[in-house]
Amino acid sequence: MKKFPLSLPKLCTVACAVFITACQSPSRPQNTADSLGQDENEYPQEMARVVSAFQAIRSDSAFLRQFGPATENKFKLLSREFPLVLGDFDADGDPDAIASFSVLGPEDERIYYAVFLRNKDSLRLTQVLPRGGNNATPFLTLSGLDEKGLVWGEETSDSLAWTVIYKWEGNGLNEVSRAPKPDVPK
Repeated sequence: MKKFPLSLPKLCTVACAVFITACQSPSRPQNTADSLGQDENEYPQEMARVVSAFQAIRSDSAFLRQFGPATENKFKLLSREFPLVLGDFDADGDPDAIASFSVLGPEDERIYYAVFLRNKDSLRLTQVLPRGGNNATPFLTLSGLDEKGLVWGEETSDSLAWTVIYKWEGNGLNEVSRAPKPDVPK
């Protein structure tokens, strides 16, 4: 009997992602901030701030040194997932954001998370976390922020999966916990 290439948890995750994407309406903003206690009327403002912050980093010299010039690469905010995580990561009382973006180069596409901290009324890029790329292993999926300021996610690689937790420490999100996800009994 041939082994199916996806485990049940991965298959469920993919099915849920496809369902959520199919149900998204371009005329209605997706309120992924519900678990963070954000008012629905504030969400479009946060989206606009993330778009503005992303536009600013596309011309930032430090950002372009890291990813190459815009003449060679295309930078795109992944709006279906965005803002991915909203909340107060650094415990300063102001909501911060994590958004997913891609860098499309001449040979491949790489996907990253941009970590933005609130600076008065705008967001500024403070960190870039690799998410993965086309057929990349491992692939990181951040899912939310809890009441303690911990960013939760899942990292998958081939048939393995880990629950990962990030915490704001010093000047960035650092991984503080990694636990393998149990295989589903067959």
